[in-house]
Amino acid sequence: MANSPEFQALEFQAGAAFGTGQHPSTIGALQAIGGLAGVIEPAAILDIGCGSGLLSLAAAHYWPGARIVASDIMQEAVETTRLNAEQAGLGGHIHAVRADGAQHAEIGTRAPYGLILCNIFAEPIIGMADDIARLHAPGGAIVLSGILAWRQWQVEEAFALYGLKKVEVIELGEWRTLILG
Repeated sequence: MANSPEFQALEFQAGAAFGTGQHPSTIGALQAIGGLAGVIEPAAILDIGCGSGLLSLAAAHYWPGARIVASDIMQEAVETTRLNAEQAGLGGHIHAVRADGAQHAEIGTRAPYGLILCNIFAEPIIGMADDIARLHAPGGAIVLSGILAWRQWQVEEAFALYGLKKVEVIELGEWRTLILG
């Protein structure tokens, strides 16, 4: 990956939602996003399991012209993401919806996505491999994080079934962030 441009600090509310930016899986995802800046130019971005919206906010920083859909299964996370987007002046740029994975009409109608972000755990990521592959724009990137080292091969195998291959792995202790393309 290319060296990532500097990213300015963000202040936001984490609330009860995940996503304070301190967990290695979030740090790995943020590193992946920064590394993709200048490499891809997504017109649309999907953040599955958005938590506080941190990854969506970072993506909006690097790709201000992209349409961003942030989804989470928890309504409180969706509301926190909306609040953080509004406080960052991005309320009209990041559209947050409550969804079980990628199962929401607005997610499908706004596809394909040149960048898909998913920082949850390996098991649900594997379960969504077909949806993520279907929503992915050719030439785009997929950032998968929240994966313990011993599950990495299972995630890679699930996505290989759809022709998606590992481009890079970010290793932070026992946690892995995969960039697929």
